[in-house]
Amino acid sequence: MKRKFLVGSFLLVFVLPSFVLAQGQNPPTGSGSNPSQYQPVTGGTPLKNPLKYDTIPEFLAAVLKVIAEIALPILVLFLVYIGFLFVTAQGNPEDLNRAKRYFLWAIIGALIILGASVLSAVIQDTVKKIQGSSDIIHFV
Repeated sequence: MKRKFLVGSFLLVFVLPSFVLAQGQNPPTGSGSNPSQYQPVTGGTPLKNPLKYDTIPEFLAAVLKVIAEIALPILVLFLVYIGFLFVTAQGNPEDLNRAKRYFLWAIIGALIILGASVLSAVIQDTVKKIQGSSDIIHFV
């Protein structure tokens, strides 16, 4: 029973949509200078860009900037907390190891946050060299 249900569900999900997608479409007919006999679509509503960024690198740079602006103050607060952990450890090896571990991960997080801009610039530079352009967008 369970196997029949699974097979039926599989057929329903994967086979039926192919029948729907297999329906043919008749191309528009008309006369004109268009060699393929398709008439270009006129009218309609133009698609307006809701963002103030025109390219994907500009958008990604803005996203990285927002992430950095949010993460860096949190990082500073976390470093203050780690300093508090070092002070309150008072020589206790277990607490000192915990504070050192937190400090290590805070530094790794800071390097990731700050390294994102460098990585973004390197990737953009590589893509621009491949395309033959030299416009690099830095987020900092």
